Amino acid sequence: MLQTEKDEGWFDLYSFDLGHVCPADIKYGNHYTSTHPDSFFVFARVAALPVEKGVITLVNHTLKKTFAGEDDVQLLAEGQAYLDALKTHFGIELDAPYEELRPLPEDAPAIVF
Repeated sequence: MLQTEKDEGWFDLYSFDLGHVCPADIKYGNHYTSTHPDSFFVFARVAALPVEKGVITLVNHTLKKTFAGEDDVQLLAEGQAYLDALKTHFGIELDAPYEELRPLPEDAPAIVF
């Protein structure tokens, strides 16, 4: 069970076990999260990394670093700043320039974490 601690106490995020999972179930789940219109991942670019005493998240162009309950939020410009954040904070180096990434939908809801 992965949990997070907030002021109100501990909250369950998700859990997993070592039970058998059918490959078709994995394919179905992956297909749903990457294609269904209600899925968060259809209209957002997301990276998250738990770190000691915190977490770093990048959702679209919002980089948020939370350490020991303190948030540092930075809005990144499109282009190289986004690619630099992926590389610096998550170790992700894309083999395509920013202009070749699938554009974010214009009607994507504002996301605040």
